[in-house]
Amino acid sequence: MSEPSPWHWSCDLAVPTRPGAGDRVIDCLLQQMRLLAWPEKDVFNVQLACTEAVANAVMHGNHSDPQKKVYFQCGVRDNEVRISIRDEGGGFNPNELPDPRHPDNILIPSGRGILLIRHIMSRVEFLPSGSGLTMTKYRSTPDLKR
Repeated sequence: MSEPSPWHWSCDLAVPTRPGAGDRVIDCLLQQMRLLAWPEKDVFNVQLACTEAVANAVMHGNHSDPQKKVYFQCGVRDNEVRISIRDEGGGFNPNELPDPRHPDNILIPSGRGILLIRHIMSRVEFLPSGSGLTMTKYRSTPDLKR
């Protein structure tokens, strides 16, 4: 089996816990995807997943504490994007989250982020501590139905 191609772009940094945390990192990531001619639907899905993951890290992980940080590790290749986002919170068990599709939870205005991330990304792995996740998106194949 061949080794994956090297990252065309990568970053490893921490940002303060605040509204809009990580926006510049996410913008750079999306720009790099576009430079590599990723399908726009993949770019959109990565943006949405990153925005959800960062919001969870800020609000639920770090409890909006400006003294805490959100940590990013990102990489873009021709056919793969990998993003790790970690917070300084106590973590959670993703298997214990209530199903937002259950009738008892339908009207609750939050709780859909992890479900959405799992649906739109190719792969999602949580740190054992529950204080972070790694999301992978593989380039989708062109839509040949046109």
